[in-house]
Amino acid sequence: MIVALPTIRTSRADYLSPHFGRAPYFTLAEVQNKNYRIIDVVENLHAKHEHRGEVIINLLASRGVGAVITLGIGYGAFTKLRELGIRIYYVEPATHEKLVSVEEALNMFVNNKLAEATEPREHD
Repeated sequence: MIVALPTIRTSRADYLSPHFGRAPYFTLAEVQNKNYRIIDVVENLHAKHEHRGEVIINLLASRGVGAVITLGIGYGAFTKLRELGIRIYYVEPATHEKLVSVEEALNMFVNNKLAEATEPREHD
């Protein structure tokens, strides 16, 4: 399964972005059993555009994404992903003291520590 994570890149590591549609990047990882490997990091060229969610979701679907791991997601993107059969998993929101790295989120996913989302979760 290919998993997508909205991502912020830094010189030290890549972290989950608090905003799905405005994430500057999406990290794509291939997950098999309890293993994963990063296969691509895609720049979100639509991060500042209106109606960006649908464009991003179509891009992810075209890349074969079967699940999204995120801190939160709005109603429109949540609904569209679910309509396409793409599952959504939430990582508990990070605090100002600790960001959630892509590796940490993927490890939670492969170790079944994330529950599938049942409703949207928006951040301020």
